[in-house]
Amino acid sequence: AEESAERLAKQSKKDYMTITASDCMACKDFSRGFDAAASKLGLKKIAEFSVIGQQPDLKQIKEEVSKHHPAFVLLPNYSILSSYLIAS
Repeated sequence: AEESAERLAKQSKKDYMTITASDCMACKDFSRGFDAAASKLGLKKIAEFSVIGQQPDLKQIKEEVSKHHPAFVLLPNYSILSSYLIAS
């Protein structure tokens, strides 16, 4: 969260979205910890999505990202899912 806040320090937009695997407790824990730290640093979470599987349907998520244009998307997941999300 500190690194994200530092990178966005000179930008006016400091919001983010999170996409987390629904079956990954460590991923959810990381996301919660990031959110707690991020809020103290002036970052604002605008949406959170929970996905199932290694290649989930991303239609709704893509629409939301296009609609809100967050400064970044947090992907605290397993590498297979994260690489699919990044590629998509």
